[in-house]
Amino acid sequence: MKPDDVIFLSASVPTREPWTKDAQAAEIEQAIVSIARAVFARRGRLLFGGHPSVSPLIADIAGEYYPVDRRRKLRPIVTVQSEFFKDKLPQETWDLHTMGWSAIEWTPARRNRDESLETMRKAMLNMDGLGREIAERNELPPPAAMFAVGGMEGIRDEAAMFLQAAPKRPVFLFKGPGAAAARLTGSPEHWRERLWPADEFRPAIFPVLVDGARGGRLVDLERRWADELHRRKVELPRFEVQPFGTMVQWALDEELYG
Repeated sequence: MKPDDVIFLSASVPTREPWTKDAQAAEIEQAIVSIARAVFARRGRLLFGGHPSVSPLIADIAGEYYPVDRRRKLRPIVTVQSEFFKDKLPQETWDLHTMGWSAIEWTPARRNRDESLETMRKAMLNMDGLGREIAERNELPPPAAMFAVGGMEGIRDEAAMFLQAAPKRPVFLFKGPGAAAARLTGSPEHWRERLWPADEFRPAIFPVLVDGARGGRLVDLERRWADELHRRKVELPRFEVQPFGTMVQWALDEELYG
């Protein structure tokens, strides 16, 4: 990973069935913290949507790497938020901004939640005019990679958008913590049922995800790391929880531009 590279983070601890069924909240949080630490240690930047289950974790980590500077122009974190959720913004997201760690970029509310999220995600991934303004204002290059952990429908939708918006860049998926990110690993054979268990099927993005899987851009990071250890004939003791920190650092240092 190069200094100032942007990593797009799509993650959350699920709050609704059926995504909560196999979700491992502690592992999701551990993976998020590992990503933040690895990115900040390499002087990279994080881009994400400021989910209530993510912002508190990132706020805790940002202070370990960056001093408080309310006048900091270019911030290590950029959170993109929809006006539709302005009254529900977690205090930790405001804290990230107040302490000079995060820039908050607002996108307009639309007629309903889904349309508002669509607008926010397009802007976050620089897929429209508003996105170009946000990227220019924050001097954001295109994301070097996406990391997906846990989550619900948003993981699926943001992965499809990232595959379209950032050609040839990888989406690193964590399978162990479960939920939506885990469902994007493996064969696409049953994806329609697995990825649309509760909401309306979206035929436009389904082939984008399938092409991403077949083209090797949807990366099961845990499996890739295990294969690399096997290739190097490295044997490690069995872990109760996957060493997410080691895997993220390996992905950023060796897989990203390898």
